[in-house]
Parts: sequence; C-alpha cells; structure tokens
Amino acid sequence: MAIKGGYKLIDLKDSKLTVGGNGVTVKGIYNSIENSYNKPLILTGINIGGIERNDVFIDFTVVSGNYVANISATEKITITNADLVKVANIS
Repeated sequence: MAIKGGYKLIDLKDSKLTVGGNGVTVKGIYNSIENSYNKPLILTGINIGGIERNDVFIDFTVVSGNYVANISATEKITITNADLVKVANIS
C-alpha cells in the first residue's frame, strides 16, 4: 500500500505532563505513531508543567520497544507500547 503526501499529527490531547513525572496515558498514541506510514510527524497538544507549547516536527527512534525523541534542547519524550507518555530532562 502506498500512501503519499502530507504529514501525520500525533496529538497529546493537552494532557498535563511534567518533566520527570509518572507520565500520562494517551489512548492510541503508540499505534498512531506505529501506523504513520513513514510520513513526517508533528507532535501537537503539548502541555508541560501547565505551559502550552508550540507544535513541533518530531523524529522518533525506537529504544527497547518505546518511541523516544527530543522535543526541545533540554527535554525528551518517551511513549511506551502501553500508551504511557513521559517527559524527562536530556542528560
């Protein structure tokens, strides 16, 4: 199947995330990334520490079955196959 053109939105649905927190479950987010058909991904609905962030183009890598990407110069996001979304400082 060849699906061409456009980009795919990965919506955090304005979940209230915190850096270093326990994370938030966003139903269906892992499958949304998995079924992106290699389109460019845009992360939207980012809310960290009560501050809404601009949408960002994102390039996930797979680490131990989780999707991981830098979302800023100082923060990374991890999305598990159980739809758990966590934000941590980049060390």
